[in-house]
Amino acid sequence: MRQTDARVGGADGEAVDRLSLSSGGYLYPRAGTTDRQQASEATEQRSLLVEVDQLVVNPMWLTGGSIAVSSLAGAVSPDYRVFTSSTHVEPRFLHHLLRSQPYRDQYDLFVRANTTFDRRIQQQDLDQMPLWLPPRDAQQRIAEFLDDRVARIDRIIAARADQMKLVNAMFRSEVAGMVSGIGVAWMEGALRRFVTSEDAVRVPLSGEERAQRKGPYPYFGASGAIDSVDDYLFEGPRVLLSEDGANLLARSSPIAFVADGRYWVNNHAHVLQPLDGAHDFWAARIESLDVSPWVTGSAQPKLTVDAAMALRVSTPATVAERLQLGEAVRRVRVVAEGRIEDLKRSMVILDEYKQSLITAAATGDLDVTTAGSGIPG
Repeated sequence: MRQTDARVGGADGEAVDRLSLSSGGYLYPRAGTTDRQQASEATEQRSLLVEVDQLVVNPMWLTGGSIAVSSLAGAVSPDYRVFTSSTHVEPRFLHHLLRSQPYRDQYDLFVRANTTFDRRIQQQDLDQMPLWLPPRDAQQRIAEFLDDRVARIDRIIAARADQMKLVNAMFRSEVAGMVSGIGVAWMEGALRRFVTSEDAVRVPLSGEERAQRKGPYPYFGASGAIDSVDDYLFEGPRVLLSEDGANLLARSSPIAFVADGRYWVNNHAHVLQPLDGAHDFWAARIESLDVSPWVTGSAQPKLTVDAAMALRVSTPATVAERLQLGEAVRRVRVVAEGRIEDLKRSMVILDEYKQSLITAAATGDLDVTTAGSGIPG
């Protein structure tokens, strides 16, 4: 294999699509970025050109699967690496081979540590990796077999993901209907009338700090637990409410949820303590609100603590009814979470099967000419 160094902005000044490399093993057109995210013109001019059937590697995230033979032409980050294979290598076979488990295990051995700079895999390590290459016609058969099977499995996994979204949408709709009623037994007021803020206790930790402080306690951000650390700031139930992020407007995941046990919270989630102890009710009630009129910022949407505490909410007048509604919400959540866990397990089984199939076929342990067509659910 030969590394290439063709750059954007050559003599002909051609315009090309910018591409990103996914951990799933494919390159895709890069969506528009915000001013904060957009690369400088100098960086763009250094971007590497990619042709169809060239191998693209992200050395920073190679252990996560960021290696692929591209089906698109375009340009990638100058931090990537681009290779052209020789004529005796079938590009699609190479794609599957380098994503098989033995090679993934080898990438892990090349990493010095799981920090921003130490996880980068060095070029000399990649250069020394041997390639298992059967005759070209066998490579083509294996590639055709895996292209078909991997595509079928990925379609099933995508369908499971769509089912998860549907279950979530149905759950949120049902809960919103349960907690959004109003009548003679309901009252209305600003959120600060019913909860107190404990934001002053929050402490953010960087990714590097969390990597050095791994432990059993969940580390919560704007939309849920994103890591685990060796200590905790809170004990017992609290309602967490997203403080910032695009999800405040997109609402693709919950913005309000209950955290319980012992846990850490960073500065991207407000920490609210209901005065009546009806945590499940208040998380569901806040989640049902349209907060967009109180969200500020365009590049980075933000719901300040003052805006959050000023949200107008209706609620049953009695604590007993709030607790009763909270219990009903919890029962509905248990059913929805059970269905989602079943779908997640199915996706894990399918992904493991896909990886074992790639490994067996690409390394010659599976005869693709006699392989069956069954795929586990």
